Amino acid sequence: PDHIPQLGHFPLVINLVIGKTHLSRVLMDGGSSLNLLYLETNDALGLPLAVIRPSDAPFHRVIPGL
Repeated sequence: PDHIPQLGHFPLVINLVIGKTHLSRVLMDGGSSLNLLYLETNDALGLPLAVIRPSDAPFHRVIPGL
């Protein structure tokens, strides 16, 4: 939008290009400790699944909701 009435109260959703891949509806969340990459996005970027590895970072929970 050209005007945001309450800055910081709404999610920032953008379209972007990584390499030659166009991604739409990407949620930018600077406060999240959990980052998700959908399998379809991984495939579109041409990243091999072999590079995905377990993380040593602690994981506590996800709070379900809309």
